[in-house]
Amino acid sequence: MSAVRMTLALQLVLRHTLAEPDREWFGNEIAQATGLADGTVYPMLARLERAGWLSIRHEAPAERGTERRPSRRYVRWTEQGVAAARSALAGLSGQRVHIATVLPEPSTILEAAS
Repeated sequence: MSAVRMTLALQLVLRHTLAEPDREWFGNEIAQATGLADGTVYPMLARLERAGWLSIRHEAPAERGTERRPSRRYVRWTEQGVAAARSALAGLSGQRVHIATVLPEPSTILEAAS
């Protein structure tokens, strides 16, 4: 199981999907729930699969029925992935940075622009 770089987008996905770790999710569903673009979510899911955190399966044509859409890629947490993701999130809890401590005061920005 390899390490995964924890971006804010990844944290959103982890927090959302770990709420129901035994459920099968599909990429677009995750994108809509988190507000992230499909182009962000799908590569992230592929990285999590390569790391051993997720297993991915493609929807069978019979599951799609008469719906005219591309087949879905379903993801499910592996047992090791759930443990690794929860541990990674727990490790971040002490590292939260409040945006107010990073950004300068608005008056400073306005003065610099004058």
